[in-house]
Amino acid sequence: MAERYCEKGVYLVAVGRCKEAVAWFDELLEAEPRNVQALIGKACACDRIGLFSDALRCLELALAVEPMNVDAWFLQGSIFHRKGNLSDAIDCLRHVLEKEPGHPEALFILGNCHFYRREYPDALECYDRILGADDAYPKAWYNKGVVLAEAGRNGAAIRCYDQVLSMNPGVAQVWTNKGYCLAQMGRYEEALECFDASLDINPADIAALHNKAAALKQLGRDAEASACLASVLEKTDGHGPYPVM
Repeated sequence: MAERYCEKGVYLVAVGRCKEAVAWFDELLEAEPRNVQALIGKACACDRIGLFSDALRCLELALAVEPMNVDAWFLQGSIFHRKGNLSDAIDCLRHVLEKEPGHPEALFILGNCHFYRREYPDALECYDRILGADDAYPKAWYNKGVVLAEAGRNGAAIRCYDQVLSMNPGVAQVWTNKGYCLAQMGRYEEALECFDASLDINPADIAALHNKAAALKQLGRDAEASACLASVLEKTDGHGPYPVM
């Protein structure tokens, strides 16, 4: 009976009826307060509707019953990551990886935590572990590219972005980032091609417009650069973003 109740609650979360799911799991937990799956299910529902403190309390209760529950540690780590509690997130995700060393999403979020702490070698190690098991993982290629670019390794970053684009050429942000790396290397004509590809997908991509203007200026095409900057100002209500080049 409890298992069927959990399945119904999981279904409610999956279809976005999270408040109903919370009530459903609460009913089950009144009868079985140590039901780990119900606690995790309620935590997931609470997380989806922004009740992070309630979600974390549920996960703490679940881990008190099953200290090595991978799902509970992973969700807790994910919540801490999104709240910016990176040290706590890292601790949780390491618990996941102790039991499941190849858990791709745990490695992915752990890599992100290290990136935000500017621990670039550790971030790269996480993404490389994912790609060593599955090289068709575009998010890992993309984030690896971001880390490499941040570390000034623009050529290596471009190779990562090319991997993403070979799988999905329709993501504007990847074209923008590739163009930025090319511009950093002085390859402005190639950079412009990337910014134009980005703007074909998303004409409102402010970063692409701003970087395109900077590349045009480097090439001495000042009138075109001014037109791009005017478009940036129009799209940001007169307030241009900080320069990124």
